[in-house]
Amino acid sequence: MNRKQSIVLWVGLTVILLMAVIFAVTVWPTKYRYLPTKRPYFALRINRFTGEVKEVKIGPKVRSFDEIIGEKPAPLKLPLKLLPEEVKKIDTTYSVTPVEPLGVESISEYFKVSLYNGSYYDLEEATITITAKEKNGDIRWSRQFRRGIDIVSNRSGHFSIEIPKVDGAELFWTIDEFRGTPIIK
Repeated sequence: MNRKQSIVLWVGLTVILLMAVIFAVTVWPTKYRYLPTKRPYFALRINRFTGEVKEVKIGPKVRSFDEIIGEKPAPLKLPLKLLPEEVKKIDTTYSVTPVEPLGVESISEYFKVSLYNGSYYDLEEATITITAKEKNGDIRWSRQFRRGIDIVSNRSGHFSIEIPKVDGAELFWTIDEFRGTPIIK
């Protein structure tokens, strides 16, 4: 390889490297777009290239003892018979919040649940059943919903579940199960 060819090779590699740096600085950070949600410290992350939507936690993160060690135990399924004494219903609110932005009529609404976690587990997942009953007593629908939550031991917290539009029906709900990680005493 003569001197002219090696200079052309180095200039070509430099241009490729420079274009990669420009791509990394200008295009890659704009791969995702974030939309705020009503839940504090959470946002919807939208991939601009694929359209994939994911809910992500964007707020302050407190590292647990297990994460510091590097291995987190698998969530444990709590028996249903322990729940009535340890995790108590505080309040339920029902709001007609459209799911779709931009003025499109929504076919969904949000059902908000508030709980007090009196157990020795940090709750990570809740499964509840919501039933919509007509005024005459007929059941319009009854569905089981599973939702990732973050309610630490001996604290209250809340989460929202997207449900089909109710339009005048009365809502009833029951706790089916929780999954969580035992706290270290």
